[in-house]
Formats: sequence, structure tokens, C-alpha cells
Amino acid sequence: MKNSDLAGMTHHPEDLAAAILCREFNLSSAHENPALEEVRLWLTGRLKELIDHQQEQLFRILYRIDIPESKAMEALASSGAAARLADLIIARQIEKARSRSQHGASAGDELKEV
Repeated sequence: MKNSDLAGMTHHPEDLAAAILCREFNLSSAHENPALEEVRLWLTGRLKELIDHQQEQLFRILYRIDIPESKAMEALASSGAAARLADLIIARQIEKARSRSQHGASAGDELKEV
């Protein structure tokens, strides 16, 4: 999804979080605006790859998204680590989108961060 695609959308925090996550993790979909649950499934798969093969990149992404290290380490130490990390990432992106919508940031501004 391109920045220009968001210009005319109604911006629900969950939709915006899904768009940002698709862009951040290079997730593709047959749908132009995938549902957050669909993004969660893709994200979980991508996080499994990062956990297994590119942990340094995973930690850079988690830092950039602003996931607390303690929560990330707790998720990584648990069974279902990728799904738990996906939930943390989604919750953080929704929190950011809500905060920005309350403070008047535009959708283009939100996508610039990634």
C-alpha cells in the first residue's frame, strides 16, 4: 500500500495499523486493504522467519516500532513466540495510530515512520 492510497481512506486505527504493518514487513495480499487478522497471520509467519534466521534484524524492527525489550524477551522465551510478538507489534501500532488520530497527524505522516 502506497502513501497515496491512504489519502482518501477513512482511518480507523486498526486499518491504519494493518497498512503500516504490511509495508513494514513487506507483506502482500490479494486484497488491497487486508483485515487485521489476516495481517496477524502473515506477520506471525514473517516473525518466525526472523526469529529463526535474522534475529538482529528482528531486534532492529522491534526497537524501531518501540516494543519494550522486556516484553520482547518475554515473548521470545515463550511457546508461540512469533504469535506473541505479532500481538505486541499490532497492539503498539494500533496505539500509535490512535494517538496520532487524536493529535491530528495525517495518514501520510503515519506511513513515513516505516
